Amino acid sequence: MRNLTYYLIILLSVIFFVLNIIFNIHVKEFQHFSFLANSFLQGKLYFIDQYSSWWHDAVFFSGNYYWPQGPLPAVILMPFVYWFNRLGLFFYQSYIQIFLNIGIYFLVYTISMRFKYTKTESLFFAFAFVFASTFLGVSFWPTGWFFSQVVTTFFLFLALKEFVTKKRPWVLGILFGLVLLTRVTAFLGILFILWQIFFDNKLNIEKKIKSYLLIAIGVAPFILFFLLYNYLRFGNFFEQGYSLQSIAGNLSSNEAYGLFNLVHIPGNIYYFLISPPTPVFKDSFSHILTPPFIKADPWGLGIIFTSPYLFYLLLLDYKDKISAGLILTIIIIAVPIFMYYGIGWFQFGYRYSLDFLPFLFFIFMRNYKRKFGKMSRFLKFLIIASAIFNFYLFRTIFNV
Repeated sequence: MRNLTYYLIILLSVIFFVLNIIFNIHVKEFQHFSFLANSFLQGKLYFIDQYSSWWHDAVFFSGNYYWPQGPLPAVILMPFVYWFNRLGLFFYQSYIQIFLNIGIYFLVYTISMRFKYTKTESLFFAFAFVFASTFLGVSFWPTGWFFSQVVTTFFLFLALKEFVTKKRPWVLGILFGLVLLTRVTAFLGILFILWQIFFDNKLNIEKKIKSYLLIAIGVAPFILFFLLYNYLRFGNFFEQGYSLQSIAGNLSSNEAYGLFNLVHIPGNIYYFLISPPTPVFKDSFSHILTPPFIKADPWGLGIIFTSPYLFYLLLLDYKDKISAGLILTIIIIAVPIFMYYGIGWFQFGYRYSLDFLPFLFFIFMRNYKRKFGKMSRFLKFLIIASAIFNFYLFRTIFNV
């Protein structure tokens, strides 16, 4: 007979996924990739559907509006948008995002099982990433910005699953190519695969070279497509559109210091790591708290509040080459993110961290097992408490 914690995590997972589906269906605005998919179907790389209320972050260039993010999410939506157009209906991003969220849950579960955790422990890890981390914010709210990060997270975990199972270099090349076409910074995660091949003592020089060639064969078509996509839009192979954006509001002051600059690092690290919830006062004069009493800062909420269980990372050992490769990869991905002027306004947690959070979570699952063996009751409690707290704070940002 299974223990009660197994049925508890199953029940919580079902409840949170029901809530996730409800929220996803609720969101109708900022369907950038659905509109872009429709443009692709018409042979255009710019938006042919123009609604001024959602042009925030779009790039106005040569008389048209372009979306600077990678094209893959729109490509994924194309067949669905096509058939819904035939029926006279609009295809919302959430229809796919719901299944991606579920897919990420089972990918984390599968990876955890490969580390020899029990089914119950693996379910806790899956629940932890999807609902007890900053991922909750993007998974519950399928706008254009968030949808791309769900797609990125899905393919990163798919690549990590391939790494712990079959390790086929050409498949890993394809998967990271797909990541490239969604978020460039997350593509830097391929460095972990290259590192692991280099230090794999089971492979001789010939097999290592063959593995690198197979990865190159897998990823090369996506790199060429990405460069061509940029050139056809902006006449520059390396221009995604971010430097051409016209930024208004608070972020315009940040941009004045440069798109990437060391001066942005402290602010980004603050919102990633320690930014706290803010109190809600009854009025602007008193200090009388009123419901919801505290709310999440829409500029970001530190990981110390969204995922306090990750501070177990400070207790783990990192003396092996895989750990070193993971840490180096996380740092390499994080550096350009922390140097970027755009902190990620109107978000739960620090959503840009999702470009490296799957690797951080991977090393957490792997090295926790090596250090402690089985999941402690306190860790399980922290995961459940974090998920409930996250959902509570998430609602204070989006007013639902």
